Amino acid sequence: MWFLVRFLAAAAALFALWLAGGAAMYSHMVLFCVRAVAALSAGLSVEVSSQAGHVTAVFIAGTRRLAMPLNLRESLAGVVPFIALVMASSGPPLLARLRAALTGMGIIYAVDVAVVSASPLMLESRTGVTKALADVLSVFVMLAGLVALPFFLWLVLLGTGPLPRDREAGRR
Repeated sequence: MWFLVRFLAAAAALFALWLAGGAAMYSHMVLFCVRAVAALSAGLSVEVSSQAGHVTAVFIAGTRRLAMPLNLRESLAGVVPFIALVMASSGPPLLARLRAALTGMGIIYAVDVAVVSASPLMLESRTGVTKALADVLSVFVMLAGLVALPFFLWLVLLGTGPLPRDREAGRR
């Protein structure tokens, strides 16, 4: 019960910071690396704009412009629940939680860069089975990388959570 209270309090505070400018700052950090990855991997340039705290990107290949299909403020928010989960965890010592937070944030950042960098591939026009396969794969990558990853990292990096082994470890 107390874990839930701590998690909700931490998540509320972190989401307030996220909406107050953290999202725009993090989006720009991700797009900084996306520019390099897109240029090196596909020869694309990336045009970034920011209006009223919303950061958007357009991938450019010659005369072709592909607006990114992701809303960065919402798509990149996985770091917020991850840090809230780490903050709410009371079992591991502070140093272990700090180490897990830094490691997890690095992994989430790398995945965010990879998913955003791959977004032009999701926009390419395809037909038939190729389109269906690409659509399913795109949704899976986005769900796994942007939604499930923070919770998976929390379980793996801290070894805590609602698993039976965790309850048994707590009794020892």
